[in-house]
Amino acid sequence: MLEAQYRGKEALRPVHDALVKYAASLGKDMEISTKKDQCRASPVQELRRDRSGDQNAD
Repeated sequence: MLEAQYRGKEALRPVHDALVKYAASLGKDMEISTKKDQCRASPVQELRRDRSGDQNAD
C-alpha cells in the first residue's frame, strides 16, 4: 500500500518513515493505521472511539 501512495513522490517516503517512527516512540498505546490513501497515528483509545461512532466515550 505504501509503495502505491508514494509512487512518483519517492522523496516524501523518508518523511513518512520518520513520522511513523516518532509516533511509535510515543508509547505502546499508539496505533499506526495505513489505508489506501492515508496513514494515521492515533492513541488506541481514540481509534476505538472513532470506530464505535461514539465521540463522547472515554
